[in-house]
Amino acid sequence: MRELTRTLLETIRRKTGADVDMSDGIATWAWRWAAMLLNRCNIRRDGATPYAHLRGRPCRMDMLPFGESVLFLRRNPCTNKVDTRFSSGARLGNARSSNEYWAGTADGVTLTSTVKSVAAASAWDGAALKAIKVKVEE
Repeated sequence: MRELTRTLLETIRRKTGADVDMSDGIATWAWRWAAMLLNRCNIRRDGATPYAHLRGRPCRMDMLPFGESVLFLRRNPCTNKVDTRFSSGARLGNARSSNEYWAGTADGVTLTSTVKSVAAASAWDGAALKAIKVKVEE
């Protein structure tokens, strides 16, 4: 798991040029995502993943890049119909027990049901990734 976490953080370093280290909030989420990847995607000797062995079916979750910039649907509905319902943040992984995604911003981390990828030119923002806080918004 250590090697996979290191690979995730190195991918962020190369794509953004940011100096991401283990004290940044994104590192905590890299550990979590690495564990989830190993449980959902690592094929064992019997030909099944740990997830398939436990649930009896293969994992069908979307595999979007960790740390990539996304637009996510905010959980609190807008009171003004003109306001945008989406916020920008970074994709931090999937929820364990639902089809929701974790999205991180400088204000914290939140679960969302909808994420949309952004243009390739702005898909990786090192400053935004370094600013991600570990706390989860209620």
